[in-house]
Amino acid sequence: MGELFVATCDNCGNKFEVMLGQGFVSYVLHCDKCGQAKSILIEDLSEDWQSMDLVHYYLELERVAGLCICGGSYKVEAPPRCPKCFSSNWAFPEFKCIALWD
Repeated sequence: MGELFVATCDNCGNKFEVMLGQGFVSYVLHCDKCGQAKSILIEDLSEDWQSMDLVHYYLELERVAGLCICGGSYKVEAPPRCPKCFSSNWAFPEFKCIALWD
């Protein structure tokens, strides 16, 4: 189950929303350059995604996600980044979840 929460950047103090995880019908990837989130619907993957090992499944998600408008690439392992200073230096808040999604 995915979750949405507010994080505080340890670099600049900016508060911003972070979306993480995989739901039943989608997966969230982040841009490796700016941290922008993009949700990929599982139905948009190739028909054989269920038989893929984890590495190939992640590669398929990244292929479908494509490129970000900033010039970066959406990656499964890319961290969310502060939209103000682009730092990935933030910590998970003590359970302050805004929403859970599936």
